[in-house]
Amino acid sequence: MNEKDYANKSWPGKLPKDWESQITVEFQRTYRPEEQPTSSNINGNISRSILLPTVPGGEGNPDNELYEAWASVEVGGDIELLTRDAERKSLDGQVSVKWTIPFKLKSTATQRASFTLIFKVHLRNKKTGVWAITPYHLGQEAIVVDWIPGTRGNAYLLFGLLFPTFSLGAIGFSRQPLSFARMSNFLLKAQNNQPLPPQAGVDTPLDKAGTPEGRHVNAWLVNGQLPLIVDRKYQVGVNIGSLRQNTIGGGAFTEPNWRAKTELELLIALNSLDAEVTPEWTTAILPRYGDMKTVFFDVVPKQHENIKLSLSIYLKRDSSLLEKFHLRLPTIRAAAARR
Repeated sequence: MNEKDYANKSWPGKLPKDWESQITVEFQRTYRPEEQPTSSNINGNISRSILLPTVPGGEGNPDNELYEAWASVEVGGDIELLTRDAERKSLDGQVSVKWTIPFKLKSTATQRASFTLIFKVHLRNKKTGVWAITPYHLGQEAIVVDWIPGTRGNAYLLFGLLFPTFSLGAIGFSRQPLSFARMSNFLLKAQNNQPLPPQAGVDTPLDKAGTPEGRHVNAWLVNGQLPLIVDRKYQVGVNIGSLRQNTIGGGAFTEPNWRAKTELELLIALNSLDAEVTPEWTTAILPRYGDMKTVFFDVVPKQHENIKLSLSIYLKRDSSLLEKFHLRLPTIRAAAARR
């Protein structure tokens, strides 16, 4: 199977006077090694392509019979979306699916704005009916406003107060290195679907200076015991700190480069196609020393014999992946538990 999937994104290099423009995100499949995704050729647009793990629905994918695939796009930051053309669209049998998202800046007197793009893959297990959402962070982009000489001082007063929806200026995008998160791909089993190598980031794992003794990622059952009973709700606790006894998953935590920081905000995600998990992700504050406050997930197994879960930890600031762990938990039906 030579199939490769890409998320292509395009945004303008300059904005017109009313600060309104559009972001384009396109899902594309290619089938030959020499093929490259089609980039935007519109004058003034900046385009980048992100290679994704192969998504079910393409040619010859062994997961096609088990899953149906959809996708949606989420945009956040210092821009105001004018319409909601980021709805869920089917990827089954599709070579190309495009989202066009009109926007304007939230402030007409800003000197710097940023936005983030998240490409979400929605998979439904046809056998169990369970949905799972895997977000792929396509990076954070910075918009720098370059005011026409001599107008900046007046622009804040005149354009910001008298004409709140109109300004005059040109913008350029910063050339910071691209960084994006790759959620652990618990959905895809082919070996050529391994996550991409880590991109350069601001706080990539480098040392353990913050905690000489080393810390661990702990995942444990708050209530109940193994094996889990299908359709019964369990609570899973997750933290980073001293090694706990009787964990169901986790491992040694590689400390990021703390520099002068005393705490970091994390995104922690727990996902599964074999169970209902809520919430799918949550935030947490990791102190430089000591234990992180525990976060909790509700898990309802939907498959007997075993369920697979994926635990991923990201830096919230730049969405860089710090750690990921795969959990495999035995399950039984309620009838078998009563014997």
